[in-house]
Amino acid sequence: TARLVGVIEARQRRSPSEEWVENHRLLAVAVASHGYKHVQSLEDFRPRLIEEIAEYFAQYNRDRGQDFEMTGRGGPSAARSIVERGIRARDEGKTSA
Repeated sequence: TARLVGVIEARQRRSPSEEWVENHRLLAVAVASHGYKHVQSLEDFRPRLIEEIAEYFAQYNRDRGQDFEMTGRGGPSAARSIVERGIRARDEGKTSA
């Protein structure tokens, strides 16, 4: 079981000629984890960790010739809203949230 603690809001595209697409990254910690028991939101992580995670995704996409850009961040309620929006889109038969 995992606890949502936040979201890295992001956009990416396959090439400079294509439109940007929202592609947020949800962040969670294991509920049973002793090391992250205190983490309830992104602010509870060590300084700069979120930027390092975003840079990992940027580099991962660059290695594949794609663009990735962090556009913001949000806490647990923002992450939950994204999950709920995805569930609604799935239930309505849409392919993206």
